[in-house]
Amino acid sequence: MLPIGPDRLFLGGWSTVQVEEIRKRGPNRLVSRSNQSVSQAADKFVYGVDDSMLEFVRHHFRRGRPKPLAQQLVEHVAAKRGSGG
Repeated sequence: MLPIGPDRLFLGGWSTVQVEEIRKRGPNRLVSRSNQSVSQAADKFVYGVDDSMLEFVRHHFRRGRPKPLAQQLVEHVAAKRGSGG
C-alpha cells in the first residue's frame, strides 16, 4: 500500500487473493493504516490539507522507528557510565 495522492492509494500484492483480503478491510481502515505508516516513517514533516489530523500525527509521528545508530551508541555509552561499567 502506497499513498499516491491526497485521495488515492496504490494497493499491490503477490496475488489477487491477497489484494482482495486487504480490500475487504474497508477504505477507512486502509486510509487510517496508511496515514499511520506515513506518520511513523516521517523524519521531519507530515503534510495534510488542513489541521484536522494534527492530533493523529502528533501521536504517531516517528513512533516505531528505530533510533539512529549514533543515538543508540550515545545512549549505550551513557548507560554504561551511569552503571559504573
